[in-house]
Formats: sequence, C-alpha cells, structure tokens
Amino acid sequence: MKKLILSMIILIIGYFIGYLYSSAIPNKHKIKDAKHILKSLISNQNIDIQKENIHCEIVNDHNNTLTQVKVSDFLQNYLSISIFNRTKTFHDNIECGAKGKGICSLSYGDKEELNKGWSSYLFFEYDSKNKSINPKSFECIDIP
Repeated sequence: MKKLILSMIILIIGYFIGYLYSSAIPNKHKIKDAKHILKSLISNQNIDIQKENIHCEIVNDHNNTLTQVKVSDFLQNYLSISIFNRTKTFHDNIECGAKGKGICSLSYGDKEELNKGWSSYLFFEYDSKNKSINPKSFECIDIP
C-alpha cells in the first residue's frame, strides 16, 4: 500500500513538472530557469505561507477555506483545476520580473467573458544564481 501511495505521489509530481513545463512555459513569458523554478517549488511544497502573505482562498477536500496555507495547497488547487476543471479559457503561466527583479510567479485562472474572470498567483523570490527560492517570500493572491 505504501509503495502504491509513493508511486502515485511521484507520478503526480512528474505530471505536474511535465505539464507546467509544456503548457505554461510556451506562453508569452518564456523563462530559461523554468525547470529549476518548478523543482524549487516542489522542494518547498511543505513551507507555510506567512499569514500576512495569504491573500488567496484555498479550500480543502471538505470545501472549507484554509487559514494556514502551504505551498503544496496552492499547487494542489492548481493541479485540480487544470486537470479536472480545465476550460477553453483557462490560462496558466510562470513569469519573472513582472513584480520586480528576482520576483517570480506561478499563476492560473479562467476568463469567462470579456471582462469577467479570475486568477490566482503564487509570488516568490527566486535566486537564479543559486537556483533556489527564498522560503519566507511566498505570497498568494487571488484577483476576482
């Protein structure tokens, strides 16, 4: 049973890396460190996002809003929506520099009509020299 669970976790992580790399990166903002950013996000998945940096709504399996959010909670929401609820107007992206030098983001969302839609962002400081993310820099934001 443990081997099955471990295999499923590895499969999901592999799918996540491959999916993000193939679908998010070819968007407008191609990043040369995309693979390293994705690896760093996964390495930091158990990091708690500081309460003052939580400006997004993350729900658990019981549809309750989480008050303490980990990086993995954001990634799980992204995967759930992109795999099971993907629409024609769904968008996702990884970019760096839009919010300042060394600040990167993973974002996803949906645009239903001309002026209606939503996006969720996970911002973080990425050190391209060391190929690492500052674990205290995570911030999540929802835009209605």
